[in-house]
Amino acid sequence: MEDPFPPEFEAIFFGFNLARIDPRERSTVALDANVLRRHPGLRVVIEGHCDDRGSERYNFGLGLRRANAVARAIEAAGIASRRLQIVSLGKDAPLDIGHRRSDRAINRSVVIREP
Repeated sequence: MEDPFPPEFEAIFFGFNLARIDPRERSTVALDANVLRRHPGLRVVIEGHCDDRGSERYNFGLGLRRANAVARAIEAAGIASRRLQIVSLGKDAPLDIGHRRSDRAINRSVVIREP
């Protein structure tokens, strides 16, 4: 029986100017893949985010590379690619609007959401 509650996903965080998944974040990707495994009919949007440094164009590409890295890891865990929509929000949709180091770190992430 499928869990009746909406799934909860964990954000995956990235280092400055990086699009590869840090080994410490692999367990978070595995948890997110398990959520998708428990909800086999669920399709999700994988959003790549960036901090406010760099140009819009650069950050759009970086956000896309981050989202694709997470999507590839989730696919490697057995989740079909047709369930995953990849988008980059670059620096245009910050998760935290501050400009401190900790705020920027939050914005260097991938967030998985229901469409």
